[in-house]
Amino acid sequence: MLGLRPGQRVNQIVEGKRLILEPVEDVDALAGSLGKGKRARTIEEMNAAGRKGIAKAGRAGLEVSK
Repeated sequence: MLGLRPGQRVNQIVEGKRLILEPVEDVDALAGSLGKGKRARTIEEMNAAGRKGIAKAGRAGLEVSK
């Protein structure tokens, strides 16, 4: 029996063929689990990445819709 409350979040860990579920008491318990965050990108950087992705899709013969 897991002893979970309704709506309680769980942390899922896969080890080989085993799935381990651990109850998470609160959001603060997850702090640091995602690693260090990356810096926010500027609008210009996002636009450039979008143009690059569209060009790459076009070269691959994919249909690009707007």
